[in-house]
Amino acid sequence: MDIYTRISLNLFSYRNLPTAIRVKIFLFETSSAIHFFENATRQLDYYKGDSTSETPVNFLALAEKISAVGKSFGHLFENIESQENVIDKINTYTGNLLEQMVSIISEFAQEDSDSQNENLELDIFVANVNSNIQLIQATAHTLFEQKSSLPDQLTEWAMNRHEIKQRAKNVDQTILPELYKTLKNPEPSIRQAAINLFQFFDSSIDLAPLISLLDDPSEEVRQATAKVLGDLGSQQAVTPLVNTLDSIGFPAAAALFKLGEPQSRTYLLQLLEQEDFSLKHATLKLFLDDLKLLWNKDHVPHAESSSDIAHNQELAQQIIDQLKKFEPYFAPYSYMLCNELRHYSGTISERKAMEYVNIILENNVMDRYIIHILSDWFLAPQYEWFDQEKGIQALLTKAQTYSDLFFLEIACLLETANTLSSQGDTERARKLFLEILDRSGSENMKSLLNYQRLAWMRLKILDDGRS
Repeated sequence: MDIYTRISLNLFSYRNLPTAIRVKIFLFETSSAIHFFENATRQLDYYKGDSTSETPVNFLALAEKISAVGKSFGHLFENIESQENVIDKINTYTGNLLEQMVSIISEFAQEDSDSQNENLELDIFVANVNSNIQLIQATAHTLFEQKSSLPDQLTEWAMNRHEIKQRAKNVDQTILPELYKTLKNPEPSIRQAAINLFQFFDSSIDLAPLISLLDDPSEEVRQATAKVLGDLGSQQAVTPLVNTLDSIGFPAAAALFKLGEPQSRTYLLQLLEQEDFSLKHATLKLFLDDLKLLWNKDHVPHAESSSDIAHNQELAQQIIDQLKKFEPYFAPYSYMLCNELRHYSGTISERKAMEYVNIILENNVMDRYIIHILSDWFLAPQYEWFDQEKGIQALLTKAQTYSDLFFLEIACLLETANTLSSQGDTERARKLFLEILDRSGSENMKSLLNYQRLAWMRLKILDDGRS
């Protein structure tokens, strides 16, 4: 689905609203694009991925020109609501924006077409310029151009989708005939949107029309269908899912896994041997969620008696043994797996849990979730028990107790120094920063240097504040 059709589907039902409201919708929907143009020089560093590397002069010139145009249009849009002939002005502005951006990019391409073709980052940057131009144009066209229209198969859904979605959320089964009808819409994205609404119902409804879409021509529709069938827990979908396992792949295997089909486990374990990082982690998450269900079902909350504590420790060890079977697939390190091992190990031994904390902090410098755990969550400002003094005490206690765990200790000291600095206790903070900078002995010098770089930056801020 092209961007014009997608935006038209989202905004078409707003066309009959008063002009003032449509203008507000326009400003909201295009704010990200205007922000992109206004900050194009900063976007340049993002697409390059390394702001310290040398930037081609022509690349920087392109970004600066786009920023200048973006800022001028940003100012024009600021007060657009209070101006007369607002619709004509928006259409004029967007037309001028297109002309200027196309002119800038064309001029640049002619000046150095060879380097442009060889520069992947530049290609991505220019593609995003074009997509943001199209976003603004399509939004204006849909909201303000009265002659704009949608194909017949899209119009009915565009006008009624908000009501259909709300009724589905309310588990209003009288909307099911409309959903079944929409499953036959010629537009794949609309079929997919209708499929996703079945998640609000249960497996007692007629799922035959949904199951039939496992053979849909659209890959996205087939995958969405498999996911929803798995979420619904529909046993009648097991055989059709097995039959489409090879054609649909992971979504079908995930659905079958949720439905308890043994064949799916073998298939998913094979996926763990693939090099696709996102696919491997999606597969791992399935197994982790299944183990979490086992824990939630069988463990004794707030165990106090020796028998309950022993039961929880035995259950935790069983889960840990299962988790360790996944380690070879994710060597040398997986944050997701390591954090789960930390979590369940805490039921058996705090030290063992802290050893996993040390591994995580070696690979994920100053991970905020882990830092909150080490501070007993007293340094998390979103909670009512936020208490910096107690947080500092928790960090220093952990650093002393587990001083043999190199990265755990250094992270505790660094977070303590940061907190002291924010309190204005610069002398104690400075002492800790210097202590971190004086550290050596880690086998992982890269991680140590990352911590020391943070300490050096904080120390420099302290010293600059003094001068």
